[in-house]
Amino acid sequence: GWVYVGIIGNVAPDAAESFRDATSYGWAFNPVKQGQALAAGYWRGWEEGDDAIFQIDATATVLRMFHQRLGATFTVDLPDAATAQKARLHLIVHARGTQIDVCAAADGDARMLEEHV
Repeated sequence: GWVYVGIIGNVAPDAAESFRDATSYGWAFNPVKQGQALAAGYWRGWEEGDDAIFQIDATATVLRMFHQRLGATFTVDLPDAATAQKARLHLIVHARGTQIDVCAAADGDARMLEEHV
């Protein structure tokens, strides 16, 4: 199975392939921008036990993810501030028994993103 974590602007995407929606940005096997897979670069996909911190920056028009296991920050550019402002959390799980825990950022989380940009 696989996992996709990111954002989406469309409130009613195709349920079977919402990661391919033109308003979808995030990470699965590859980074995804506007529903299209990008070159993976250093990103190698999710593994069990991964922790990540996400930030949507409407001013810089970017979605950032600090990935703790890899000790690196990954980015997907957004087309404009409106895309960032309309974004909704977008999670896809394609593996029975998979669990994703979502929580509000802690005080030190923003610092982790800033230190690894």
